[in-house]
Amino acid sequence: MIIIYLGTLIMLIGNFLAFFQKNILKKIHYIGAGDTSGAILIMIGLLTKNYEIPKILTTILILIVGLPASSYFISISIIRKEKKL
Repeated sequence: MIIIYLGTLIMLIGNFLAFFQKNILKKIHYIGAGDTSGAILIMIGLLTKNYEIPKILTTILILIVGLPASSYFISISIIRKEKKL
């Protein structure tokens, strides 16, 4: 249960830090890192409670690949848009 609360706390801290950044790329970084690590910790916490283990492992794999990739592609599109201006 503590792992789930720790994951939630990390997600909140990442979003809170992003709120005070001026640079959009730093905001994406804080939100992406906080949400990825927080969501993985929450899933590990659920894994310790023996909730449908194969589904949770699949979800962890999707989170490890999907969340950083989406942050990367969003930041690349912002950088390319700024170069055109």
